[in-house]
Amino acid sequence: MARRPGPPTCGKRFVGNTNTDEVHDLDNEKTGANECQIDEIIGAGLAVTFSPDTLAEAHRQGYDNCAYCFMRVKTTRVREGGENTTHLYSSLLSRFVSVWLWSIVFGGLTGTIFSLFSFRQYERWGLLTSLLVLLFTLGILAALVSGAFLFRGLSGYLIPRFVMLVSPGSQDDKKARFRFADDLRMAFLMMLVAALVRMCMNLSELILVALGFY
Repeated sequence: MARRPGPPTCGKRFVGNTNTDEVHDLDNEKTGANECQIDEIIGAGLAVTFSPDTLAEAHRQGYDNCAYCFMRVKTTRVREGGENTTHLYSSLLSRFVSVWLWSIVFGGLTGTIFSLFSFRQYERWGLLTSLLVLLFTLGILAALVSGAFLFRGLSGYLIPRFVMLVSPGSQDDKKARFRFADDLRMAFLMMLVAALVRMCMNLSELILVALGFY
């Protein structure tokens, strides 16, 4: 086989498979059973090209060499019985880490919210009660924003892949993963803001006590 002039490859040499994160060299395509299977990749809507059309660009975007058209010595993957076992284990580990990180942020956020609502020192602040209310409001808002990002990551990435068993092999999968990473990062940052607000509330109380206000 050779390069395909029509879309989506448009005559380009290097084609990526978004399901396996492999890059294929159409100038050296292998057409045996369970080998490159370029036509199947294109038919399933999993083919992507690179700009510029270079192997270096494919590697920069995280694609590994196909074990067939690049030969086994030029790939970090191992194929057994036609299956990419390295990619399978990597995918399972990635999913586990995603859930684990989401759970850590969710647990930290839950503890922070409980800590904010458990602060019961309003009657001791006197004229400075407004400061406490301001800090409390800021902390709750940050916690709500953090929860919103966590919910978006849960509903947009984790549930489709773990509960609804949606295949991760679509062209939008990389975008979904990057979006989930951004949601998790923002959720963590907002949780830190809420936790810092809670610390400021305690610190303010300690300063007032040290100054003899109550």
